Amino acid sequence: MKPMQTGSIITTASVAAHIAGPSMAYTTLKHALLGLTRYAAWELRDFNIRANTISPGAICTPIMKDVPKFFLEQMQASSFFPKMKTSVSHKIAGPDSIANAALFLASDDSAYVSGEDLAVDGSHMLQPGDPLINAYKLSVAASKSALI
Repeated sequence: MKPMQTGSIITTASVAAHIAGPSMAYTTLKHALLGLTRYAAWELRDFNIRANTISPGAICTPIMKDVPKFFLEQMQASSFFPKMKTSVSHKIAGPDSIANAALFLASDDSAYVSGEDLAVDGSHMLQPGDPLINAYKLSVAASKSALI
């Protein structure tokens, strides 16, 4: 990219970069990606290379099959999955939502955008409390009580 004097670096963070999550390691990594990407944007600005992050919320992908059954039930009970009451679209997005954001950030349409984080989360981070975190806490509590 430096020899060409142009380029766009896009990293994938998460809403976990903005809110506390159930996994310290995951949340810390996503916070670090924001800092790394902003630093890259600053360092590479003279080469006309932009760097941005995308922070997805819940995305309906095959990884969702690995979410424990009780956790999914709690998410459904909290109206988080598959219908998010407080999201703009009232649903969990598909991978195409992230792909479209990446296409925008890679295109000349975002030529003046660098060092930014684009949340693609259906307004997830705007809701009071976090139903995803609350559902996780309920599933952990239920798992512990099942062992007693």
